[in-house]
This record gives sequence, C-alpha cells and structure tokens, in this order.
Amino acid sequence: DDYALPEGAQDEPDEDAEAMEALAEADAGGCDDEGGGEGGQVARRNCGLYPVIDHLRPQVIRSPLVGKYGDPVDGALWDWYAHRGKREVHPDAHKRTTGHINEAPAPLTAGAAVAKFPSRPTRVHDPRERGDDVLVVSLQGTEVRLFVPRRHREYFDLQDGQVRLRPPRHGEAPFPLLCPSSGRSASDPQVGLLDLSATMVDADDRPLGFVQIVAVKPSEVDSYRASAPFFTVMELPRTSTVQHAEYGWLGPEQLGVGCARHWLMRLAGELGVEHAFLIDDSVLAWRGVTLKDDAHGLFGKEPCGKAQFTSVPLGRLLAHFADPHFLQEGMTRFSAIGFARFRPELSRLRLGFARAHIYAAFLINVRKILHEQRVNFRQDLFIWEDLMFNIEARDICKCYRFAMIKKKFTSGGCAEHVARSATPFMKCVAPNKLSANVIAAEAIADG
Repeated sequence: DDYALPEGAQDEPDEDAEAMEALAEADAGGCDDEGGGEGGQVARRNCGLYPVIDHLRPQVIRSPLVGKYGDPVDGALWDWYAHRGKREVHPDAHKRTTGHINEAPAPLTAGAAVAKFPSRPTRVHDPRERGDDVLVVSLQGTEVRLFVPRRHREYFDLQDGQVRLRPPRHGEAPFPLLCPSSGRSASDPQVGLLDLSATMVDADDRPLGFVQIVAVKPSEVDSYRASAPFFTVMELPRTSTVQHAEYGWLGPEQLGVGCARHWLMRLAGELGVEHAFLIDDSVLAWRGVTLKDDAHGLFGKEPCGKAQFTSVPLGRLLAHFADPHFLQEGMTRFSAIGFARFRPELSRLRLGFARAHIYAAFLINVRKILHEQRVNFRQDLFIWEDLMFNIEARDICKCYRFAMIKKKFTSGGCAEHVARSATPFMKCVAPNKLSANVIAAEAIADG
C-alpha cells in the first residue's frame, strides 16, 4: 500500500507543498553522519524518533498554502476570514482554491472496506441503550453538559463537586480524543467517521479502552446521542458566548468549528487533562512512515532509498507519543504536534519533523497552551481557526513519521465555506506505477 489511496479518500493538494518544503530542507543531506553543510545537519537532527524543538526548521513557520477555502496569503481573504471572521465565501476565493465546483460526495462507506484500521461511519441506534449520566461542567461560569454512556462513566471522577478525567490505566489510550462535529451524525446525509473502534487498538490488535468526546451544537445533541458506537456527547453552551465583530452576539448554535475547538480546549483544561488528541471526523486512516534511509525501523520495514508506508492504527500513534521520557522532556516545550497528509510524493521523505502548519489531527499540550501561553482557538472564526492558532501558539511541529488519510465530504462540517472553481488549483502528481501485488494488498487491506 505504498502509494494507493483508499477509494473516497481526500486527494487534495492543501498540504502537498508543506511536505515538499520539508523535503527541500533535507535534500542537502541524509539522516546519517555523512551529510555535510547546514542541510545535512537539519536532516540528521530531525529524523529521530521524536522531535526536538531547538532542531526544527524553518525557524519561523512559513505562510499557509492554497487550500479548499482559498489562498490565505491573499490579504483580502485573510482579512475576510481570519480578522473579520466572515462566514460567507469571499467573492474572489474561487480564483485560487483546491475546491472543485463539480465535486461529488463520496459514498458513505467509501474507503472503509479497503483501508486497514479505518475510522468508520457511525450507525443509527436507540439512544435509550446509552444509559447516559448527564454531567454538568462549569467552564469559568459557562455551563456545558456531557452525556456520558454508562460504559464510559468509569473514566470520569467527581472530585469535590468537580468533574475530572481519571488517569488512563493499562489497556487504555494515553490521551482523550476530542472531536468537533456538525451535520455528520448517523442520521445525516453524510456521516462522520466517529466510529473509532477499529483504529483504537494496540500493537497486538487488541481493543483499547478510550475516552471520546464529540462537541456538537445544542440542536444536534439528540442525533449524535443516537449515533453508535456510543461516545460522550458534549453539548456546547446554549447561551451567547462571543460578541462577533460582524454579526453581534452569537452562541455555538450559530458559530462554527472555531467555537467547537475553543470549548473542547476549555473542557480539557477543566477535566485536568495535560495532553489531548484533537481529531476531525473526516480522518479515515493512518500510515506509519519508514523514512528514506531511516535509522529507526518503527514499522518492520527494511530502510531503503525511498520512504515506505505501513497501515497503522491510531492507537499505535498515540502509544508512540505517550513515551514517558518524551512527554516529560520533549513535549513540554511543544504547543502541539500535527501530522502530514498521506501523499505519493512523500516517498522521497527523509525528514521526520518540521515547523509547519498543522490541521485535522494534533496532540495538544493543554497545560502549556491554556495556562502558560494563554492561547486558544478563536470561537468567532468559521475557517482558518487552525492557521490562526498555529501562528499564535508558535511552538508547532509537523510529524512526518505518521501520515493521515482523509475522506472527502461535501456536507456538514465546514463544507458550506469551501470556495469551488471549475478550474481549481492543482499540483501535478505522477506517482510510480502500482504493481499488481500492491493493488491486491490494498484491496484486501494487507497494510
């Protein structure tokens, strides 16, 4: 499965150049001691098992790239979306966008049958079988409700009237999974990939216990509570929470993904969480990357002259970054660590880490962000809240040792904000021809 993308997976160039920038940093030298010059040093220092913040390059995060919402380098668009927080599509956004005007929705089950360790769509189920405990959590005076299924209640503790997450035990995921979602419940036209049961397994494919909290608008609570397998549903505040510069006082019911991420972060802080994994409902599957001439064989492949990819579960990724030494010595200096999007051109990759914008899935240092940096996602932004967060948080790392595959959606989430064009901005990709064995391996999910 070195190059094949599962059917229905997202195949957009939003982050292609990010990967190419990382490749350019490493082109002057490999991950051994023979590479000379600054480029060789950069490559050697950033191809270990874990990132080191002082070794990251470039020293300052580069400008974000053209994506499906338009070109964030365009001053007019940046002012429209990131400064003014407009929800309407900018009249000129279609001039440089990766969104196609004729883009068809992917089938509900596209990719699920051919991707190993997939995140899958949820199914409609009787919410009465959840046996919910309703926990009211005050976030500095603003209340949210958590609808906790009976079998997940053991993860939560009440301490002096405050709700806390207990520390993970053996056989459980090391970090809680926090997900914003809207318009993608099991009863919606397109269903979010919120069934994580197949990807939350350990290195021996044994199921992991895990905390999954999905933040939804108040009007959508019932539909998400009827989505199975069951997860904890966070009802976002029912009251107005921000005075928007363009639209006046608004609450989560009228706001977008920036608002959901904002309140998930505040919830994580209140629950006493030091690290949390934020993940979108469009992440389909994961690949472990054996870098070109890699000195570390993480995934059982013999290093060679090109990067190699192995299907891995999300549980494997979380376990990797839960290494105690890294959490105590390395992660303390990072605000967040994100991941590349799987693309064929990553086959030339020999750089494990770089300072670059991160999206869709990231490990968050909750304590550093909320209490030291006092940064959070802006709840008044409908798109590019992640770009603004990256810029403000600063200590951001993109990891190329794991890569995510995303599924394409045309409804729910931020779909209404996509700038679509009949001639979208595209990057020409010419992957190596697939062998019959590779095609067969992908078809039977033999990653």
